[in-house]
Amino acid sequence: MSFLRTVGQFLGSLIFSFALGFLILFIALANFTQYNNLQPLVTSFVEAQLTKNITQSQLDALYFNLTEQCKTSTAATVPLSNNPLSLKCEDVKTSSSSNISHLISKSIFNQTYYKKYDCNFVACIMQLNVENVNVQDTQSNQKFEIILSQKAYDFFSGNQIPLVVAIAVGIVLVAVSVRVWYKIFKIIGVTLLLVGITYFFIPLIKTVVGAKFVGADVTSVIDALFVSISGALTFCLIAGVALTAIGYISAYLLEKPKEKKT
Repeated sequence: MSFLRTVGQFLGSLIFSFALGFLILFIALANFTQYNNLQPLVTSFVEAQLTKNITQSQLDALYFNLTEQCKTSTAATVPLSNNPLSLKCEDVKTSSSSNISHLISKSIFNQTYYKKYDCNFVACIMQLNVENVNVQDTQSNQKFEIILSQKAYDFFSGNQIPLVVAIAVGIVLVAVSVRVWYKIFKIIGVTLLLVGITYFFIPLIKTVVGAKFVGADVTSVIDALFVSISGALTFCLIAGVALTAIGYISAYLLEKPKEKKT
């Protein structure tokens, strides 16, 4: 029986820690890939790259070309090297040569975000080559667009409930195996600490991730990604310290042998 309880405690702690870690990651990534959060980040990033490589005179000429197209059509085409971009003429007419780069950048994001893929999210991710991501090599890195798509958001937001269930299963396994409330607090608290301690590795992780991207400053995008992760890990640290302290203090007070009367 004690062996089964030990196995149950181990499995419960393992399930709880892994499910909690993935839940924190999935919540952060779902928040990051939500349209309203991702759109301004990527749009400003694309616009910065666009204006770095195209002069204002070229943008003026492009805007003139778009307005000419709109005289005979309801949509205008921007001849991009990898994939032609279609703009609504009503948007072109309300724009100008000074901010046409913003309209193009926003349209590029919308096209990327709502792009259809012939593989599911996990299968597409497995095909990625993460050795070095050159953001200027659009053809070889088109598959990375799935990370900035609605498909990514649907995956991360849709798999949170199973992780919550797994966390509950882990806690129940620990509780059934241990049965003493303050020992349960200790185990859950230590597990939370182990998950939360990864907070201190975030600067290193950000550096490693940033180094994978060649040809652009992605600091703002990476910072936005790690904001919610940092907050969740901080909560794990605080909750872990609190539960561990309660567990050990309670164990000391309740298990302390009573002094014999003299």
